[in-house]
Amino acid sequence: MNLYKSYGISLPFVAAGMLFLLIRLISVNSLIEVNFFETYYIVSKSMLTTGLVVAMFCFALVYQIFFRIDHPLNTKLGMAHFLVTLLGALILASLPAVDMLPGDYQKMRQNMDRLSLFCLIGSGIFCFGQLILALNIARTFFYSINPAGKELPRR
Repeated sequence: MNLYKSYGISLPFVAAGMLFLLIRLISVNSLIEVNFFETYYIVSKSMLTTGLVVAMFCFALVYQIFFRIDHPLNTKLGMAHFLVTLLGALILASLPAVDMLPGDYQKMRQNMDRLSLFCLIGSGIFCFGQLILALNIARTFFYSINPAGKELPRR
């Protein structure tokens, strides 16, 4: 509990970063193929999870900076940001790798459409989490300008 008081909400982000680092080590040579509007994107799963690791550590750094300058971000919004971001990141990290065996074209096309939908949903949830972070930062700046939470004078 004392560790959480010292580091705040940045601690779960560091733990999530370590989780995605473990996923990156497991999926060394996996590829993900995504089809958006008849354009095929091929992404290495290790590169995707490396980006998620960097993002999680950057979020931990943002929360730690605000904690250290005595303007800590709201804990409830921070936890909501963590949970939504983690959900989106887990969806992206759990995308199935490409099956390199030759097979039926129709089955491959259905799998690719499903994979594209999962990728779109995971990316949308991840981006929504960043909106929660922006809201949390804006709320912190508002309360640092108006610390008592008093109503601002009307003109």
